[in-house]
Amino acid sequence: MFTKATSHLRPFIRLPSSHSPASPDHFTANPSLLHHLPQHGASNSVIVQGQHSAQAGGASGHAGRTGYGGGAGAGGGYTGHARAFLSLPQTASVNSSTFSDERKKDASSSSSPNTSLLLKHRLSKTPRIVHLNDSVRARRAIEERKGGKDFTVVELEEIPKIHRRESIAEFTSGRLPLSSTSTRSLSRSYTSFDLFQVGIPQPRSIGLRALSTRSNAPRALEAEDIEAIEELELMTPRTEREIRTIGQPNRMLMDLAGRDLPSAVAAGWRLGGVRRNSTAAVERPSLDLPPANLSNIAAPEQKEDKQREETIFQALREAKQNGNVELVKKLITHYRSPRSLPPFSPDSLPGVPELSKHYPLPSGFSIRIYNACLIAALATRSPGQSIAPILEIYNELLEKDIVPDSMTYGAVIRALAMREREVRGSQEIWERQRTWGLWRAEIAGNDSWDPELAAENDAAIEAYLAENNVLSAIRLFRAAALTGQAGRFVVSIHGTVLDAMSKLETPDVTVMEQLIEHAESHEVPGRISLYKHLFVAYAKIKDASALSHIWDKYRGLAKTASREDWAAACGQRDASHDRIEGAVREPWDIVLSSFIEVGELSKAFEVFGEMAEVAEKKIESEVPSATHRTCGVLVTALARAGELDLALEWFNNLQASAIVTENLPHRLILEHTIVLAEQLLLKGRWFDAADIVVKLGAIREELTQSSAQHSLRTVAWKTSFALIHHAARSTAEEAARTLARAQEVLAAVPIQLDLRSIVLHLTLLAQAGDFTNMIHVLDLISARRLPANTILRLNDACDQIAKEDIPFKYRVELIKAFGRHHAELTSFVAEKLIEAYVSEKGRSVDERDLNKESLYTLLDAFTVIEQKRVNEGEFDEALEQLMKDLAVMDVNEDMKKANSNQAVGYLVKNLIFRFGAERARSMLDAVFGDQEAANLVQPVSPAFTEPETVSKNDLPSEAASPSQSHASSASTTPALSFSQTLTSSIERFTYRNPTITPLEAYALLRDGLSVSQVPRLEVILSLMDHLARRNDEPKVRELYELAQLVLNSLVRPDVQAQSWYSTENAMLIACCHLGYLEEAGLHRARIVQAGFAPSADAYATMIASSKDTTDDALVARELWEEALGMGVKPHLFLYNTVISKLSKARKAEGALDLFMRMKSERIRPSSVTYGAVINACCRVGDALSAETLFEEMTCQPNFRPRVPPYNTMMQFYLQTQPNRERFLYYYSALQRARVPPSAHTYKLLLDAYATLPPIDIPAMELVFSHLIADKSVRVQGTHWASLLSAYGIHAGDVKKAKEVFDKIPEQGGNYEAVVWEAWLNVLSQQGSIEQLEEAHTKMLESGVQPTAYVYNVLINGYVRAGNIGRAREVFESMGDSVTGVAAPNNHPVLLTSSGHAKPSTQAAGTGVVYREPSTYESMIRAEVTCGDKQRAAEVLQRMEERGYPMAVYMRGKAALEGEPPKF
Repeated sequence: MFTKATSHLRPFIRLPSSHSPASPDHFTANPSLLHHLPQHGASNSVIVQGQHSAQAGGASGHAGRTGYGGGAGAGGGYTGHARAFLSLPQTASVNSSTFSDERKKDASSSSSPNTSLLLKHRLSKTPRIVHLNDSVRARRAIEERKGGKDFTVVELEEIPKIHRRESIAEFTSGRLPLSSTSTRSLSRSYTSFDLFQVGIPQPRSIGLRALSTRSNAPRALEAEDIEAIEELELMTPRTEREIRTIGQPNRMLMDLAGRDLPSAVAAGWRLGGVRRNSTAAVERPSLDLPPANLSNIAAPEQKEDKQREETIFQALREAKQNGNVELVKKLITHYRSPRSLPPFSPDSLPGVPELSKHYPLPSGFSIRIYNACLIAALATRSPGQSIAPILEIYNELLEKDIVPDSMTYGAVIRALAMREREVRGSQEIWERQRTWGLWRAEIAGNDSWDPELAAENDAAIEAYLAENNVLSAIRLFRAAALTGQAGRFVVSIHGTVLDAMSKLETPDVTVMEQLIEHAESHEVPGRISLYKHLFVAYAKIKDASALSHIWDKYRGLAKTASREDWAAACGQRDASHDRIEGAVREPWDIVLSSFIEVGELSKAFEVFGEMAEVAEKKIESEVPSATHRTCGVLVTALARAGELDLALEWFNNLQASAIVTENLPHRLILEHTIVLAEQLLLKGRWFDAADIVVKLGAIREELTQSSAQHSLRTVAWKTSFALIHHAARSTAEEAARTLARAQEVLAAVPIQLDLRSIVLHLTLLAQAGDFTNMIHVLDLISARRLPANTILRLNDACDQIAKEDIPFKYRVELIKAFGRHHAELTSFVAEKLIEAYVSEKGRSVDERDLNKESLYTLLDAFTVIEQKRVNEGEFDEALEQLMKDLAVMDVNEDMKKANSNQAVGYLVKNLIFRFGAERARSMLDAVFGDQEAANLVQPVSPAFTEPETVSKNDLPSEAASPSQSHASSASTTPALSFSQTLTSSIERFTYRNPTITPLEAYALLRDGLSVSQVPRLEVILSLMDHLARRNDEPKVRELYELAQLVLNSLVRPDVQAQSWYSTENAMLIACCHLGYLEEAGLHRARIVQAGFAPSADAYATMIASSKDTTDDALVARELWEEALGMGVKPHLFLYNTVISKLSKARKAEGALDLFMRMKSERIRPSSVTYGAVINACCRVGDALSAETLFEEMTCQPNFRPRVPPYNTMMQFYLQTQPNRERFLYYYSALQRARVPPSAHTYKLLLDAYATLPPIDIPAMELVFSHLIADKSVRVQGTHWASLLSAYGIHAGDVKKAKEVFDKIPEQGGNYEAVVWEAWLNVLSQQGSIEQLEEAHTKMLESGVQPTAYVYNVLINGYVRAGNIGRAREVFESMGDSVTGVAAPNNHPVLLTSSGHAKPSTQAAGTGVVYREPSTYESMIRAEVTCGDKQRAAEVLQRMEERGYPMAVYMRGKAALEGEPPKF
């Protein structure tokens, strides 16, 4: 029999440096094939290293079984020859030149041994190239270093010397040089590759058969092979985002192709010869025996193995389709595991322990499952991730001497090409960042560009590029062609490789043409789409003539292309008309851009003219019609080519053309317009760019995606940045015009705060005396939360602007504007404000345009300036002028209300200290009146230097009560002050990704109090809300008292009323969270009596907290109508809570009405909204509406998958309209959305397999095992209840149910009421009445509180036993809660959002079980079953008196009429 051929030689080869003898050696980037090596002369002797699989297998064991690793190729090292050098850097210094595969073959004569390839199992640390004349010395040296291991000599024929590349930049081609050597006695292959036109034997030659240890008989494609090929064909590249995370450079020197092609060719020449050389072979005494490690593979497959393989195949396929990445990894690891357990292993079966039982491993390995592993790994790989796991799988199957097929090659080739595209995409992103970074540094002349960081990024990109993935993909493609497997490739494989090649800096168009010719020679469906990649490549190398030629060729071929061809190009046999139309148009758009890139503008305009004519005339033609995207391609291509005037002309003309105006979105797409604006900016045409950005601002509301908004803001910032810095270098007149244009840009597209630009902008406006626009510019900046360090920088910016000569009135407005961006009033800004105020002395109040607010700001300024300077009299003039102006402004009433304000306290103290008590009283008298002035002056000590402080032990609740008199408060409360720095530090707990917890924020607040500082009131209220959600009542009440103190002492008079309202509203919400609904009602009453209305948040929280009535929907509706009547504008949260309440009450029509109303108000529904309305439709049995809304939800741009809507649809098809297929459809959708299942999801799955026909108990058990293994979900009583019902009722196995029930405590469960309910239900249906009563007694003895649902089971059980009297006794022993209030103790404790038990949901331990609506329904059915409809009607009347919602009452009425129960 044939032994393994030398085509399985898989060496790692160290190459000599191409620079100088002294330079270090380099390893090849991807040394997968022997033809990857650079050739030095005619000799091809190299030392390679490897380890026999038998040796490596023992060394690796189970080590490293994580991710895709494990088994043969993981952990302790690869079993084959790819196990070493796991962290060696790849460098671009490797010369990737390849040698020609031209060979001469003469079957009648043997080749002369010109070259020796020396192989050994362990190589020293200093491998070297060994040439033929050194062979004797090399043999001796290897014998000394190899540790006694044998090595094998393989004779290779002389390889013709070829040209060696001089530059590493040529690595991109990967093309084999042509040779004039002719062949004899061999037919030419069907491929058009020059490599393959040298007389390679036909695919089923003896040389190919020697690669396999199986039968060499031809095998037809089996059904599963065809299915797998279809999967690969439909697997399209993932959409690439502009910003992605590229994994670390692939430093594993993976064994890619696993075949020594020249050796394989040599083996093919010696027809009938036996090659005895393989680095993967296990040494054995006779070549007539099969290799020891291949016995399982060579053995006939058993039926059991096929079944096991099929199970794993289907599991991989399903996990891939569902996007279950973790399960795919586990299944791959499981399949790759050794087929026998190591000694002392704790496992009972080989493989991954949690999968071994359900997916037992076959005795051997097969290419079919390895292909499934490769495809699943490729399909679930995220863009940017390393492809090492895929290459590991490929290496492993080669090590097991499994011959790759077309699926194998295709998957690995696609992985390599996709990785190359991602690397090039990352390079493109970095180049773009570099361009704009240098542009900014050049314009601003600052140090914003970091050369060191840029050098690090350059090095990282170089490391990625050194992977040379596309080169390896091409070589592997050729290896596949040599074995005939490439003929089965689908067009997507060709396309992916061509796309990757077109992205190289210098694409090798010759190889690209050969790839296309290969597709044509094999008549690959959809090959017409491959030419677009050639257009890109020829444009990159600036070959206009070749581009024109290939375009003419394409047009000729496109005329004969059928719809089926284009559907195949789309990867879908049933591709839609729009999809096909887009595929037809894409090559035209690309060639349009390509012609412009090579300078053939006339050809480009000719192409566009043809497309535009078809679009305008709306005619059927082989030429696709132009669209708005085509127009954008034309404009951006002209702009990138430097033809900016032409680009602008076309841009303006096309905007008004019918192509754009008559089709959505009636404009060029944002991407193309931004490119034009950016190119104008790079060329210094700021005003032209500004014109475009202003136009884009008009469509800002149309951009719903956050990425589009971000792109628009970015280009607006760039334009504003350029204009501002241009103004700084311009004349006064030009600067004014430029700044006005910058302001127009800001007005059109508000941007985020850029301190350097804004300071320069405001400084220029101040120097030009344009003070009004200074405030306008600040208001145009998008306000957002800023971190503490940015606040400090913002304060510095305020100080810098304050240096300019700005009138007092505008300084006040600037301080307010900066305050809206959370800037603090610094001492320097306050000093400059006071100086400006004094400088205007002598003018009247009207002339200075003073108002109350400006004087209040001045009062605040005196609180932050240095007290020592005030005490020394620097600001006496300002104090005197201030008191005069206050008297003129008639602020008596306002100042009386604010006399406990910190600023007023400081003013009084400063006046007394500087002017004495008598004069101070005289000055205050003019403002406050005589009596109030006396009260203010009396308690104040005339000497002070520092404000009072609050000790750490002082609690806010111990401060003066807000109800105390203002005068008393002024003399006893600590002198607190606002601190923006403290505010910024504390409010970090409110960030989307908070850096501190609410408790840590509270600790910071206490630290601030120790130095008399408090955060802004809104932060205190927000902290109060968060602590209420955590049920921390003491801290909530403490913060409420502190808020009252701040409100009374620090808040300015003009905003006190609004601040009081905010405080009361926050406390209302907090009381709801804490469960104190009556107290919340008191705060609500205060707000309404004061003439305000609770906020939308408050109404939503009140509605959400009302869970204790028999008709929550009625309460929700009343609060909703009250909110509307009070003029509250509903928001998303309020809509969601009301709709949810209506949904749970089965009031679907009302829920849908509100749903449509919120959409009409342009409030975008969230996943919660859709979940509620879907639930409403499901509760009333409206499957069509539910499914339609579900699909609409998943298509929303803001859709964030959450588990409830999926659970709702699954529950609908479990209970309302039982249908397992539809149930599993939505479960698969849940998995595809990568939403982790909840506890309820697992319960639904258990019930689905246990109750929906056909009952599948093993599947249910598998679900339960997954639940046990899921550490994120706790096994609950409902899960045990499902198991008990499944075994005891649906499977009829009471004994098994009893076993489960008895073992619940052993498995960490508890005998909850719901568990007893399920067990009693089993006994009521499958057991005797004695067993039922005995179990009920045990339940009571165990201390478990029975619920109404337990009593429902007892009632049903007694009725089945014919004992209606006992059923009536149970019913009458129960009680009713207060009318309108939900029955207590029947459900797990209802909690607020903070985890606090809701009032009235739990009653004191009276021993009474309160009836639920279902109890009435059960009793009605019991009476009807026993033939006593009169009693049943009486029970229904009692139910009606309870005031349940109509939908609930109708269920009881349906029971009276004998209708079956509904879920």
